[in-house]
Amino acid sequence: MVSQVTIKESYLPIGRAKHSEEEKVFQIYSDMRSNDLLLCDIKLGIDRDQVIIPAHFQRADLIQSIWEHFKSTAEDPMTYLVQGLATDLDTLARFVLYYPLYERGEKLLQQQGVGALARPEEMFFSGVSREGYNGPRFRRIG
Repeated sequence: MVSQVTIKESYLPIGRAKHSEEEKVFQIYSDMRSNDLLLCDIKLGIDRDQVIIPAHFQRADLIQSIWEHFKSTAEDPMTYLVQGLATDLDTLARFVLYYPLYERGEKLLQQQGVGALARPEEMFFSGVSREGYNGPRFRRIG
């Protein structure tokens, strides 16, 4: 089910996110009532009047959860706070919206002028096989 809404009336802009694999920057919008998150590609513009937004899709089990990247080590921890799922307004693809909880990651986002990362849901939960490692890309730790 989808509904026709006006972003300006229903959603608040809360920051920007960078696509973790592509050179794409999103404006993040939040519906404070439902915790739904929307992403709008900055290059395509954010001045839209009416858009089609999917029915409520947020996963409560993801909101404010902590995850560790497979490259994390005791000496160089790479942990992230997941805010939740977000929908790309242009493609309706679902993304995991997350923030680094380690200093180097925070500095990288500041340098890029964004406050979060957005990775396609399928990729976030996928496995990886690299450099002798076979397992999940991220594992939940909190």
